[in-house]
Amino acid sequence: MPSWRKPLRRLSLAAREGLGCVRVTAASTVEYDPAVVLAMPAYERPGTVYHELLHMILGHHERAEVLCHEGAKSHYWANVSADLVTNGIVAAAGFPLPRGALLPEHLGLERAQTAESYYHVLSQREAR
Repeated sequence: MPSWRKPLRRLSLAAREGLGCVRVTAASTVEYDPAVVLAMPAYERPGTVYHELLHMILGHHERAEVLCHEGAKSHYWANVSADLVTNGIVAAAGFPLPRGALLPEHLGLERAQTAESYYHVLSQREAR
């Protein structure tokens, strides 16, 4: 399992009114829309934070850039693939996921695969 120590030292938080979501940037800033967080059921908030931290820990921003430089057609599928990984880990850890969160099995995929593996399968499906 990747180490949490180094990424957590870089972590910062930033409220962004009107953002419409919670996300982590490539610069390790968790940006959040206060209205979105307040509208979210309290029991979903820990899993949401864990999800964003996992993107950071697992290097999903950097890995998505590699995919895109290798001719990846879609940042959308790279993001979905990374979300499948993080959501699988969050669910396996027992945290509730927000309504509508995708899990690999929702797309006929197995859990515990890499974002790259999911990306290749999903992009091939799209090409058909």
